[in-house]
Amino acid sequence: MPTLPAFNYSSLDSPVVFFQGRAISLGELLHTVDYLADKIPAHQHLLNLYENRYYFLLGFLLGLKQQSISLFPSTVTPHVLAELKKSYKELLILSEQSPSQETSQIFNLQAVLESQDFLSYNNKTNIKSELNFPEIELSQTVAIIFTSGSTGQPKPYIKQWNDLLIASSHLTQTLFSGIKHTAHEKSKTLFALLATVPAQHMYGLEASIIVALQNGFLMHSDKPFFPQDITHCLEELTLLAKSRQQNIATSLITTPLHLKACIKTEVLLPGIKQFISATAPLRTELAQSCEQRYDAQVMEIFGCTEVGSMAYRRTIEAEQWTVLDDIHLKAMNEHEIQINTNRSIKQFLFNDVIELLDEHHFILKGRKEDLINIAGKRTSLAYLNHHLQSYTALNDACFYQECNLSHTNISPPENRLVAFIVLNHLESLDDGIDKKQIVRKIRSHLQQSIESIFLPKKIYFVESLPRNPTGKLPQSELKKLMHQMQQKGKG
Repeated sequence: MPTLPAFNYSSLDSPVVFFQGRAISLGELLHTVDYLADKIPAHQHLLNLYENRYYFLLGFLLGLKQQSISLFPSTVTPHVLAELKKSYKELLILSEQSPSQETSQIFNLQAVLESQDFLSYNNKTNIKSELNFPEIELSQTVAIIFTSGSTGQPKPYIKQWNDLLIASSHLTQTLFSGIKHTAHEKSKTLFALLATVPAQHMYGLEASIIVALQNGFLMHSDKPFFPQDITHCLEELTLLAKSRQQNIATSLITTPLHLKACIKTEVLLPGIKQFISATAPLRTELAQSCEQRYDAQVMEIFGCTEVGSMAYRRTIEAEQWTVLDDIHLKAMNEHEIQINTNRSIKQFLFNDVIELLDEHHFILKGRKEDLINIAGKRTSLAYLNHHLQSYTALNDACFYQECNLSHTNISPPENRLVAFIVLNHLESLDDGIDKKQIVRKIRSHLQQSIESIFLPKKIYFVESLPRNPTGKLPQSELKKLMHQMQQKGKG
């Protein structure tokens, strides 16, 4: 069977991951993987819960080396864990703590690497001078990634090694080509990736792990959340490059929410070469602000768990998306567009409503499940959310379509639009605030862009929205939030 390597670094001395103030080389990383391979319990499936990318990477490489399969659910709850244990044999959890009183077997990488035994192993064993890591069969199943459940129940999708390599290769050719130079120039520049998104999701795995491994990039181990944390991580990478007498070129793998926070707080982002954004459409105005303030290109990835990364665009240049070279689009009928690819999924129907320009280009209109039809008029939740979130007094906001199930054969189900809003300052939620005045201002703002029939029937003030780690809003969580607001109103 054809095989390809797990990484593409120039030597065993190449820096792979910045962790706890220093760069860990490929040789040291593989040295540690070898040690862990002798310690890890027998397993067929791995549930890698480490947010820190150093520990995540160790677990992922262990899975590749031992031909086990990494499972990546979008959330980890007692119910999810119980379902995983039923469906996947010999499940081993990689974590520094027991998740939600879980009784499954847990392997704590961090504790093992802090043990005296590992310290002695390091002192007695020299870092390898030769590469000792197997190439991976292209057809090997390396991961099962679950959809976010934003439109219903999460579904599992198998990812072969070749699937990840294809996506990585095309992302490199399109999005990361701007930071790829000649070999001579590259020796003077340290190329790094910093990600605010988790590695356990399709976007994070492809863009922040596989792209780094396949291009010899350095990855920062942290997953910063606040703008100041992003700045701190970038400063660390800048100091590392300076100590190596190199320039630094960092790509920030992130989301619109994080970009909005960076612009709002006006933080410095040293060493930034480009921004890569995904998980939700990025507003052109926000992309323009980022490019002007930080003198760095903003690129977007369009993709889904089922297929992976599929298309890209530079936000300020075009509304349309260009598909990656291995993707071809075909109209099956008036409403369905088929994705054709040489990845293992082969064909997949678009979950989104798009305007097909040709087999390589499209304009995104919204998800099929987002379509709203009230009294014969149509719009989408994405369109409504775009205008709601543009109101400057809000920190976060979204529409929610509440369905009245108490219908009869005479009276059909009624879809009612409501909105959840998070004000800029939580202290504004004190009883002294004139909430009616804020509601009037929001409605007035919305009336400038959307028809009156789509205005929210009720606006709820909340402290936060139940976004998952990639910034999406699962429908199940919004339903729970709606129930809480209704119960609170009855109290």
